[in-house]
Amino acid sequence: MVNNEMFAIGAGDPAMQDMKKLIDFYDLDIEMTNSSEAAMLAAAEAKMKEEKPVLFYGWRPHSMFDKYDLKILTNKKAANQKGLFDKSTIHIIANKGLEEKAPEAYKFLSNWSISMEDMEKMIAEIDSGKDADDVTQAWIDNHQDKIDKMKNGK
Repeated sequence: MVNNEMFAIGAGDPAMQDMKKLIDFYDLDIEMTNSSEAAMLAAAEAKMKEEKPVLFYGWRPHSMFDKYDLKILTNKKAANQKGLFDKSTIHIIANKGLEEKAPEAYKFLSNWSISMEDMEKMIAEIDSGKDADDVTQAWIDNHQDKIDKMKNGK
């Protein structure tokens, strides 16, 4: 058992307000310990090193999923409750003239796709000290087929 303890990020983060609502919604006997992202991850990692169960707040994409063997707890009961951890979506945006001024770039960005796992692996590599440009170039070099599909729209 996790000793009714959950590690989380700063109390001022809007997601932590949702977390409080979720704890109340499920009537959980859990005390949330708020701190910085780094402190939360350090506390969670310490528990994992002791092979003790730990409950902490996570989000994707993040290198924690590449670094640790995590189990995501689902929110099925509260999924239909408006305002409890609604999913985020990433959209690529550009100025209105891009399609006309740079049709190849527009087509490429319109077809942009990268897996969550690939993003998290790159984030983890950069977090570990690798140069972001080198990590990006390695991904491009190793995924030329995906790059070609994005260029060609196929």
